[in-house]
Amino acid sequence: MFCDADENSSWDKADQMADRAFELYEDGQIPQALAQLAQAIEINPNNSAWHFNIALALDSMDNFELAIEAYQRALELAPDDPETLNCLAIDFTRTGEYDLALATFDKIHEIAPNFEPGYCNRIITYTEMDQHEKAEQMFYLAQQINPDCPICFYNVGNSLFSRRQYARAIWCWERTAMLEPTHPQINYRIAQAYWANGDLDQAKDYFLRHLRNGPGDVDVILDFGIFLLKIGQLDTAREKFNRILELQSDFTNAVFYLGELALIQNHSVDASRLYCRAIKEDPDLAGPRYRLAQIALGDGSCDEAKK
Repeated sequence: MFCDADENSSWDKADQMADRAFELYEDGQIPQALAQLAQAIEINPNNSAWHFNIALALDSMDNFELAIEAYQRALELAPDDPETLNCLAIDFTRTGEYDLALATFDKIHEIAPNFEPGYCNRIITYTEMDQHEKAEQMFYLAQQINPDCPICFYNVGNSLFSRRQYARAIWCWERTAMLEPTHPQINYRIAQAYWANGDLDQAKDYFLRHLRNGPGDVDVILDFGIFLLKIGQLDTAREKFNRILELQSDFTNAVFYLGELALIQNHSVDASRLYCRAIKEDPDLAGPRYRLAQIALGDGSCDEAKK
């Protein structure tokens, strides 16, 4: 069947919109990319790749429920695509729908038994379900297909860490770091494992490695600050908490830990001021209220402590 010129023109326009959406996505302009894809699909709703790309864009915005719907629409058009099924299973895991995730991974196994990500990502599902033996089984199945997958080592490392098998987790994560040196979280995770395993010098080294590559990562700066506080490096810890507030002035946990530093150094007036600021910024934060009650009790003010 031949298409008339107007129909061909419309389809060409849809292709151009989809190409433009890819450029916008690569540039980090996700809402604009979604708008272009939506217009392309309005012209040609039968392109499974465009529904898949919508899902990827929604994933990048942590909008996993809508991403699931988009993956399912893509699968209506291409039901045996292992990559789409894999992404759908990952989002089912992210939303806690583990049975659906496992059923989707099983379908991948039926269609493409050598599709390694289907085993690699199932490690995460089983880890979150606390079924760690099955998580390790998936790791070894993935190894048979690709023995050098950095994500497999990373995922099974998370399983090991959650079981407090810190030395084995470190080995897996150092393997990830060797295979994929630019992995965004690997140095931080190794730092956490060394900290948990009591090797403070190595933990500090890996915190610093992470922050050299991501100096603006406020969550890691906070964790590093807490680490420094715990090992008694109070001035350096204070510097980290203040650095967070330079980067993000409403980061309430940094204010709270500045209060902790003040309290450790017996500066109760400064500590109270910082705890009150933390409560004002985040009324649901429990820690500052508890500390204010402790300070009030220490001052002999029982009525104030009850508040």
